[in-house]
Amino acid sequence: MTTAELQEQGAIYFDKITDGFRNYKDIKLVMDEKRALAHFKNLKKEYNILKKKDKTDFFREEAMMKNYTKALAEQIVAVMDRYNNYEELEKIVICYGMELFLNSILKISIYFVIGFSIGKGVETILSIIIFGSLRKVSGGRHAKTDVGCFIMTGSIIFLAVMSPDVVNVSIKVYALIILFMNGIFICLSPCDEYFESLENNNEKMIVKWESVLMINIIFTIGIFINNYWRTIIFMVIVAQGITLIGGKEHEKKNYKSAGKYGDSIGKQECREKHTINMS
Repeated sequence: MTTAELQEQGAIYFDKITDGFRNYKDIKLVMDEKRALAHFKNLKKEYNILKKKDKTDFFREEAMMKNYTKALAEQIVAVMDRYNNYEELEKIVICYGMELFLNSILKISIYFVIGFSIGKGVETILSIIIFGSLRKVSGGRHAKTDVGCFIMTGSIIFLAVMSPDVVNVSIKVYALIILFMNGIFICLSPCDEYFESLENNNEKMIVKWESVLMINIIFTIGIFINNYWRTIIFMVIVAQGITLIGGKEHEKKNYKSAGKYGDSIGKQECREKHTINMS
């Protein structure tokens, strides 16, 4: 079977795989879908860290911050492993999840510090809860870097927090935005590589209507509270709706170019190394 035929069947091409395997000719390599996914996620993380080292000091500091959270996550998982005896794949998955959790805690802590320091602590908490809940069920466009994610999320939160001081949203405008945002969420949510990987369309529809139901519940609460808090709710939902616009096509391009396991590593990057048939 030729390389072109393999690629048509969903294979990912790597140059000189034969030479690489000759070095391990006495070792059997067995990799199921879960192990392949975990393996390529690890490769992608290593590649991103190496790539960032060639950029500015600003991005080197970002890689350094991620290294600290990764090192802390590995220490925590190592302690947990003493009592649970995890398999290697389980340790990789738990460590990755722990790293994401610690990274999120670090960002949220910074937002809290800024919010309380400017006298907007409760507003900051409300914005984070609403925005985080909506992102969970509807997805949205992601920043390319961790620092970019921190800046984008922070901008949305503090735009909402400061908006009541400069914006006055009337009930009529609020009602029009409710209708417009319902259309955006119905048409574009869910928008995320995780949701694109779901094969069951019923699951996608359930998630879609969960997000629509959530924004309407939040909007309804906004009708019965004063204009100050209504404006914060208004700005958070509008900002989340904007992240959905254009994000759908962006995620589809990434998903198509990388194949079913595109979240693990870009297909173009894989071609430079070797071939693995994922079908």
